[in-house]
Amino acid sequence: MAFTEIAIVALPERASIVVASQVRSTLIAASIQALRQRGYYDRWLANVDAEWRERLLVLPAGVWLPIDHAVAHYTACDRLGLDEDAILGMGNAVAELTQKTAFSLAARLVREAGATPITMLGIMPRLWSRLFVDGSVGAYQTGPKDARFSAAGIPLARFAYWRVGFRGIVQALIQPMCRTSIVRELKHGPDSVTFKMAWV
Repeated sequence: MAFTEIAIVALPERASIVVASQVRSTLIAASIQALRQRGYYDRWLANVDAEWRERLLVLPAGVWLPIDHAVAHYTACDRLGLDEDAILGMGNAVAELTQKTAFSLAARLVREAGATPITMLGIMPRLWSRLFVDGSVGAYQTGPKDARFSAAGIPLARFAYWRVGFRGIVQALIQPMCRTSIVRELKHGPDSVTFKMAWV
Protein backbone atom coordinates (compact mmCIF):
# COMPACT_ATOMS: atom_id res chain seq x y z
CA MET A 1 0.00 0.00 0.00
CA ALA A 2 1.41 3.38 -1.01
CA PHE A 3 2.33 5.78 1.77
CA THR A 4 1.04 9.34 1.45
CA GLU A 5 3.74 11.82 2.37
CA ILE A 6 2.95 13.78 5.54
CA ALA A 7 4.38 17.20 6.38
CA ILE A 8 5.81 17.05 9.90
CA VAL A 9 7.13 20.60 9.57
CA ALA A 10 6.50 22.24 6.20
CA LEU A 11 9.46 24.04 4.66
CA PRO A 12 8.36 27.61 3.81
CA GLU A 13 8.20 28.77 0.22
CA ARG A 14 11.72 29.49 -1.00
CA ALA A 15 11.01 33.14 -1.72
CA SER A 16 10.02 33.71 1.90
CA ILE A 17 13.15 32.16 3.47
CA VAL A 18 15.64 34.70 4.81
CA VAL A 19 19.25 33.53 4.50
CA ALA A 20 20.83 32.77 7.89
CA SER A 21 22.77 35.81 9.09
CA GLN A 22 24.01 34.71 12.51
CA VAL A 23 25.32 31.56 14.17
CA ARG A 24 25.51 30.63 17.83
CA SER A 25 29.11 30.64 19.07
CA THR A 26 28.32 27.36 20.84
CA LEU A 27 28.22 25.50 17.50
CA ILE A 28 31.62 26.73 16.36
CA ALA A 29 33.20 26.19 19.79
CA ALA A 30 31.87 22.63 19.98
CA SER A 31 33.12 21.91 16.47
CA ILE A 32 36.60 23.19 17.35
CA GLN A 33 36.56 21.13 20.56
CA ALA A 34 35.64 18.00 18.58
CA LEU A 35 38.57 18.67 16.24
CA ARG A 36 40.87 19.02 19.23
CA GLN A 37 39.61 15.78 20.83
CA ARG A 38 40.31 13.84 17.64
CA GLY A 39 43.76 15.28 16.99
CA TYR A 40 42.91 17.54 14.04
CA TYR A 41 43.20 20.88 15.82
CA ASP A 42 46.69 21.88 14.65
CA ARG A 43 45.88 21.03 11.02
CA TRP A 44 42.60 22.96 11.27
CA LEU A 45 44.35 26.00 12.74
CA ALA A 46 46.93 25.97 9.95
CA ASN A 47 44.04 26.07 7.45
CA VAL A 48 42.25 29.03 9.06
CA ASP A 49 42.78 32.23 7.09
CA ALA A 50 45.13 34.51 9.05
CA GLU A 51 42.56 37.30 9.52
CA TRP A 52 40.20 34.86 11.27
CA ARG A 53 42.53 33.01 13.64
CA GLU A 54 42.24 35.31 16.61
CA ARG A 55 38.48 35.71 16.24
CA LEU A 56 37.89 31.95 16.08
CA LEU A 57 40.24 31.17 18.96
CA VAL A 58 38.63 33.66 21.34
CA LEU A 59 34.90 32.94 21.00
CA PRO A 60 32.59 34.33 23.68
CA ALA A 61 30.31 31.66 25.12
CA GLY A 62 26.70 31.37 23.97
CA VAL A 63 26.41 34.52 21.87
CA TRP A 64 25.23 35.26 18.35
CA LEU A 65 27.98 35.89 15.81
CA PRO A 66 27.81 36.96 12.16
CA ILE A 67 27.54 33.90 9.90
CA ASP A 68 30.94 34.85 8.42
CA HIS A 69 32.54 33.31 11.54
CA ALA A 70 31.05 29.94 10.62
CA VAL A 71 32.03 30.39 6.96
CA ALA A 72 35.66 30.96 8.02
CA HIS A 73 35.59 27.94 10.35
CA TYR A 74 34.03 25.51 7.86
CA THR A 75 36.29 26.75 5.05
CA ALA A 76 39.24 25.61 7.18
CA CYS A 77 37.44 22.35 8.03
CA ASP A 78 36.81 21.59 4.34
CA ARG A 79 40.51 22.09 3.65
CA LEU A 80 41.32 19.20 6.01
CA GLY A 81 39.99 16.76 3.42
CA LEU A 82 38.74 14.33 6.07
CA ASP A 83 36.81 11.23 5.04
CA GLU A 84 33.08 10.96 5.63
CA ASP A 85 33.30 8.64 8.64
CA ALA A 86 35.64 11.02 10.46
CA ILE A 87 33.33 13.98 9.80
CA LEU A 88 30.23 12.02 10.88
CA GLY A 89 32.01 11.23 14.13
CA MET A 90 32.71 14.92 14.54
CA GLY A 91 29.01 15.71 14.06
CA ASN A 92 28.07 13.13 16.70
CA ALA A 93 30.58 14.72 19.08
CA VAL A 94 29.17 18.19 18.47
CA ALA A 95 25.67 16.91 19.32
CA GLU A 96 27.00 15.45 22.59
CA LEU A 97 28.99 18.57 23.47
CA THR A 98 25.99 20.86 22.97
CA GLN A 99 23.32 18.77 24.75
CA LYS A 100 23.45 21.04 27.80
CA THR A 101 23.03 24.18 25.71
CA ALA A 102 21.69 24.25 22.14
CA PHE A 103 20.28 20.72 22.26
CA SER A 104 19.04 20.65 25.85
CA LEU A 105 15.47 20.45 24.51
CA ALA A 106 16.38 17.35 22.53
CA ALA A 107 18.06 15.79 25.57
CA ARG A 108 14.86 16.30 27.59
CA LEU A 109 12.78 14.81 24.79
CA VAL A 110 14.97 11.70 24.70
CA ARG A 111 14.14 11.08 28.36
CA GLU A 112 10.40 11.22 27.73
CA ALA A 113 8.53 7.97 27.22
CA GLY A 114 7.16 7.46 23.73
CA ALA A 115 9.46 9.93 21.96
CA THR A 116 10.20 8.85 18.36
CA PRO A 117 12.32 10.16 15.47
CA ILE A 118 9.14 11.82 14.18
CA THR A 119 8.81 13.63 17.51
CA MET A 120 12.39 14.85 17.16
CA LEU A 121 11.81 16.05 13.59
CA GLY A 122 8.80 17.98 14.83
CA ILE A 123 10.97 20.13 17.10
CA MET A 124 13.77 20.69 14.58
CA PRO A 125 12.70 24.31 13.87
CA ARG A 126 13.15 25.07 17.58
CA LEU A 127 16.55 23.37 17.65
CA TRP A 128 17.56 25.20 14.45
CA SER A 129 16.63 28.55 16.02
CA ARG A 130 19.08 27.82 18.85
CA LEU A 131 21.91 27.57 16.32
CA PHE A 132 21.02 30.05 13.58
CA VAL A 133 19.18 33.32 13.07
CA ASP A 134 17.02 32.81 9.97
CA GLY A 135 17.34 30.04 7.44
CA SER A 136 14.66 27.38 7.77
CA VAL A 137 14.08 23.64 8.06
CA GLY A 138 11.33 21.25 6.98
CA ALA A 139 10.59 17.58 7.55
CA TYR A 140 8.27 15.14 5.78
CA GLN A 141 7.36 11.59 6.72
CA THR A 142 7.76 9.50 3.56
CA GLY A 143 7.05 6.05 5.01
CA PRO A 144 6.20 4.33 8.31
CA LYS A 145 9.85 4.69 9.40
CA ASP A 146 11.23 6.99 6.74
CA ALA A 147 11.48 10.75 6.41
CA ARG A 148 13.04 13.57 4.41
CA PHE A 149 14.65 16.53 6.18
CA SER A 150 15.73 19.78 4.53
CA ALA A 151 17.55 22.95 5.56
CA ALA A 152 17.39 26.03 3.35
CA GLY A 153 18.78 29.54 3.47
CA ILE A 154 22.01 28.28 5.05
CA PRO A 155 25.23 29.45 3.34
CA LEU A 156 27.21 26.69 5.07
CA ALA A 157 25.58 24.09 2.80
CA ARG A 158 28.29 24.68 0.22
CA PHE A 159 30.81 23.05 2.56
CA ALA A 160 30.94 19.25 2.42
CA TYR A 161 32.32 19.22 5.97
CA TRP A 162 29.30 21.11 7.31
CA ARG A 163 26.78 18.96 5.42
CA VAL A 164 28.29 15.68 6.60
CA GLY A 165 28.81 17.00 10.13
CA PHE A 166 25.22 18.27 10.27
CA ARG A 167 24.05 14.86 9.08
CA GLY A 168 25.99 13.41 12.02
CA ILE A 169 24.22 15.80 14.39
CA VAL A 170 20.79 14.84 13.02
CA GLN A 171 21.60 11.13 13.30
CA ALA A 172 22.86 11.58 16.87
CA LEU A 173 19.61 13.32 17.80
CA ILE A 174 17.29 10.59 16.50
CA GLN A 175 19.44 7.55 17.39
CA PRO A 176 18.37 7.34 21.07
CA MET A 177 14.74 6.97 19.92
CA CYS A 178 15.22 3.86 17.77
CA ARG A 179 17.37 0.73 17.50
CA THR A 180 19.30 1.96 14.49
CA SER A 181 19.09 4.85 12.03
CA ILE A 182 20.52 5.85 8.66
CA VAL A 183 20.76 9.42 7.38
CA ARG A 184 21.92 10.02 3.80
CA GLU A 185 22.30 13.18 1.75
CA LEU A 186 19.88 13.35 -1.17
CA LYS A 187 20.93 16.65 -2.71
CA HIS A 188 22.40 20.03 -1.92
CA GLY A 189 22.77 23.49 -3.38
CA PRO A 190 24.82 26.57 -2.45
CA ASP A 191 22.54 27.27 0.52
CA SER A 192 20.39 24.16 0.97
CA VAL A 193 20.64 20.46 1.75
CA THR A 194 18.17 17.58 1.90
CA PHE A 195 18.63 14.31 3.77
CA LYS A 196 16.81 10.97 3.55
CA MET A 197 16.29 9.22 6.90
CA ALA A 198 15.28 5.70 7.88
CA TRP A 199 15.11 3.93 11.23
CA VAL A 200 13.99 0.72 12.91
